[in-house]
Amino acid sequence: MVLPDILRYDRTRPAGYPNGRTLTDDVTSARLTMLTDGTVSTDRIGPHTDLLPAFPYLGHPH
Repeated sequence: MVLPDILRYDRTRPAGYPNGRTLTDDVTSARLTMLTDGTVSTDRIGPHTDLLPAFPYLGHPH
């Protein structure tokens, strides 16, 4: 069972997984590691590096 996408956010710490997210965080790989208890550590796709200067900010989907 996968729980809803809920993250706690501490405003005294910098943004970044698990304290919120930045657009370049590789959240899918982090979640795979968590769900498989470390058995699967990456989806081999990587985070976005093709950020745009305006909305929608992310480049083409992977």
